[in-house]
Amino acid sequence: MNAEPTVRLPRDDPSYPEQKFEFRAFGAGGLSAGALGAHVELYRGYLAQANALLGAALAPDARRNAAATARPRESVARRTSFELNGVKLHESYFEQLAGRGGVARPASASVAMEAMDVCFNGHDAWREDIETLATVRGIGWVVSAYDAPAGQLVNLWADLHHLMLPAGLEIVFVLDLWEHAYWDDFGPKGRGAYARFVLDNTDWQVVEARFARRALAVRMPNALPTRSLAADRSQL
Repeated sequence: MNAEPTVRLPRDDPSYPEQKFEFRAFGAGGLSAGALGAHVELYRGYLAQANALLGAALAPDARRNAAATARPRESVARRTSFELNGVKLHESYFEQLAGRGGVARPASASVAMEAMDVCFNGHDAWREDIETLATVRGIGWVVSAYDAPAGQLVNLWADLHHLMLPAGLEIVFVLDLWEHAYWDDFGPKGRGAYARFVLDNTDWQVVEARFARRALAVRMPNALPTRSLAADRSQL
């Protein structure tokens, strides 16, 4: 039986709340509390900018004049992609470094391990590919993205927050490779060691849950009543 649709009212406040992260004490040779604290401050900057842009997009004048010569609405929309992806990618990255840690890989029976087996011939090969991408010159991100309907898992390099991901894929693992993420603790030539550190200290239950949510959404979609194409054509 289909559930009654939920009536959603317009929000007075479109802003995203700040997420809180309790990082583990990584000790010598890992990410320091000072570096992580500075990184969270950077995330707060993206959050503030994204929320300001979301508020600006609701301004009546901006909506009415979206096609004006100066195109202020266009500028807001384009900038929002960058700022909001900066928020979401940092949240995913921080989430991986919070929590329990200490588990070297996803569970053998998990959706995550199955995808790595099918698409990379195992976790070790998937991880090796992530480490290789971490050596790409330039600032950016490495993300692993999952297409559950196609059973496809791909690792991607992202130059900027909003120039990165094929539509319809779910981000399941994030590695921040902007200098602020590793420079203080690993130095300008320490990207490889930093990437290995993040992989070693990722909370794999977090990653497994992302795979599982995406797979469940595909198996049990929140179906809405639809008309068949044939029925629609019969009305023409």
